[in-house]
Amino acid sequence: MKTYALVHPSLASELPYLFMSLVDIQTPTAAQSASGEETLTWTDTLPNISARVSPTGGNETRVLMMTYNKASHVITLQGKYDVTTKMRVVEDTGEIYNIVAVLSDDCNIFTKLVCEVVV
Repeated sequence: MKTYALVHPSLASELPYLFMSLVDIQTPTAAQSASGEETLTWTDTLPNISARVSPTGGNETRVLMMTYNKASHVITLQGKYDVTTKMRVVEDTGEIYNIVAVLSDDCNIFTKLVCEVVV
């Protein structure tokens, strides 16, 4: 007979190596340049959040003699945050991710972001 251990999600904050990355959540702001062209700038909305960045896979697509790589990640934030798919994540290593989906747990302890790497 198998036994399973139940662990309360808030105990995860006691594990120092679970959330090893710091990330910033950025929001886009549209502005107009002097030439009248619309430019997109990103501002830090939620800076310095403890996170765990985990790769989940990737694929390649070949279109018109060009190959496009797509890498997927799940970024788990320590805490409950109001994040939308219009925002993006910047890891402390400089890696940038577009948010594809936002998932929250039942206890509001974690926020999971399904992301793709910006190339």
